[in-house]
Amino acid sequence: MLEKASSLPSKEGSSESSLVKKSGDHKRRTKKHGGSSESGMNKGENLWMVFFLCTMPIFVYMFYALTLFHSEMEKRDMPVYKFSDFKLSIMAACLFYFIKNIWERAMYPIVEPFINKKHVGLEREIRTKRVVKWIFDFFYYLGFTVFGYMYFFEYIPQIMGGNAQCINNFRGYPYFQDTKWLQEYYLLQLGNHTYRTVDQCLRKRNDIKFWEYFLHHFLALVLVVHSYASHWTRPGSLVLLSHDFTDIFLSSVRAQEALRYQIPYFFPIYFAFTVLTWAYMRGIVFPACIMSTAWELYFLDSYPPRARICDLFFAIMTVFLCVMNFYWIYALSKVGLKSLFSRSYANVYDPTITKKVKNEEETDDGEKEKND
Repeated sequence: MLEKASSLPSKEGSSESSLVKKSGDHKRRTKKHGGSSESGMNKGENLWMVFFLCTMPIFVYMFYALTLFHSEMEKRDMPVYKFSDFKLSIMAACLFYFIKNIWERAMYPIVEPFINKKHVGLEREIRTKRVVKWIFDFFYYLGFTVFGYMYFFEYIPQIMGGNAQCINNFRGYPYFQDTKWLQEYYLLQLGNHTYRTVDQCLRKRNDIKFWEYFLHHFLALVLVVHSYASHWTRPGSLVLLSHDFTDIFLSSVRAQEALRYQIPYFFPIYFAFTVLTWAYMRGIVFPACIMSTAWELYFLDSYPPRARICDLFFAIMTVFLCVMNFYWIYALSKVGLKSLFSRSYANVYDPTITKKVKNEEETDDGEKEKND
């Protein structure tokens, strides 16, 4: 009897320790299940990498097709945009590098105190640099959008706020488009996309969404190069305008969400307006007015003779870009709905930016669990 009585406390102690262990296991399981929302929408990174690798042969052959296009045009003594024009884009890319670095150094100490206190350590430093970048992007996209609407208004479709029709997007193709400032506008845009692609490879290799952003920048770079060299500058400028217009609002809303102070009611209304702008410009205008007419040109128009493979490449790349656009519209909508139900901004897209920050957080969580 005494032996049985003495064994009772040990059983109770073991049951308590087992309960604590079970609760700890439950917490770990809960954290694992909630990890996707805490780490953001990063499950598709491997898919973006595979998508990029699968499309590389297409991009390589595309440059060969551009030489065929130029030879076809030269046979008929028709003027072409020369590959040597890209030296201006390389100079512009170098200029953007120096301007953005000066901007970052000047604005970082000004912006850092206004960053939300929830961002600490390395995450705070990187988030501050991104906010500085988004502020620069806001002025960049605003300037190029205003410039584009001022000088290219004559062929901007009504669905985008202009006077023309979508069916006229490819009027005059494949002849040389002599619209004032169009060539300079295109080469400067190419310089910016060149800088972004190289910057993503060299400075942002540790981004959680590296492949997603790299594919986006690389696709934009290839699309601008191809459309310039194959005389698709008019529809190409419409692609740039429609996307720059939406990025005005996205860059500003991204900067606002990271700040410590937010105007009540203004931020959610502005975020909703940004989502609607993206849904309209990238989800409706781009596929209905630009992508569809590109495919119509390939299947229906056969005159004058040219390297038809170039027409196909532009149409295919608009489909690639459209897929990414719908993914981002979905991501914005998911953030909006999550925030609506939680009644506070819920960044389920990229709560942490780099892999280093994520690894640090996982290490801290593991140490806490061991101590518990």
